[in-house]
Amino acid sequence: MAAGLTGHARRYYRVFDNHQPMKELTEQEAVARGSYIVEEHGAFHRYRRYSDGKLSSIIYDGVSSPEAAIADIRARREGVPADIFSSSTPAGDGGYRWREWHLDREGNIEWISEPEYRSDGGHRRITTLAPDGALEHFTD
Repeated sequence: MAAGLTGHARRYYRVFDNHQPMKELTEQEAVARGSYIVEEHGAFHRYRRYSDGKLSSIIYDGVSSPEAAIADIRARREGVPADIFSSSTPAGDGGYRWREWHLDREGNIEWISEPEYRSDGGHRRITTLAPDGALEHFTD
């Protein structure tokens, strides 16, 4: 059993999605694809992303403030980038949004993004912020 899966069976997915249900795969399907996500349970709700059968990044899901997740990333020293996602929240007219913190291999924030979607799932806007929260880019 992989680290962080105490008392839980492994669950495999095709890709990570912060808002929509994810397509579950069997372990055999995931390994055959080579690119997949493995869900972990523990102090954080985490996913391990594999590309070509190798760990390529870690995803933390449902995090309201990144500090504890960043400390966990630095303590684990897994040597891969990480993405921290807040929970999806309503955004006017039935749309939704969240915040993503994108970290390098050492656990330093490289940038922050705030995607917002319309109720039909199409992009409404994406805001990109510097690590200190200063606006870098805005797309409508």
